[in-house]
Amino acid sequence: MNASAPEYEDLTFSLLGDSFTLRCRKEQKEEMQQAVLNVQASTARILRDSPNISPQQAAILAAIDSQSRLQRYMGGSTPFQAEATKLVKEIEQVIAKARSQISESSH
Repeated sequence: MNASAPEYEDLTFSLLGDSFTLRCRKEQKEEMQQAVLNVQASTARILRDSPNISPQQAAILAAIDSQSRLQRYMGGSTPFQAEATKLVKEIEQVIAKARSQISESSH
């Protein structure tokens, strides 16, 4: 096997009574396992909170919830990003002030 070729592993799990096997890169397997556990917990919570819905409806609601959280995460900014943006704006103000002072002194 080529040393640079990625290694793949199977991840087998059950969700809402159905069994699945995913093939993923070896280095991604742990993250995939955590994602499966999160989906299992989410669907179990939805079914527990709304016992009159079907497993298919619970799966759809879990997918919508997951997508919604992802969109909020992608649309928001981290504290680091907010601080970096603030610092960049302060630097821009200092540069603008310096340019203004240079422009005034050259006249």
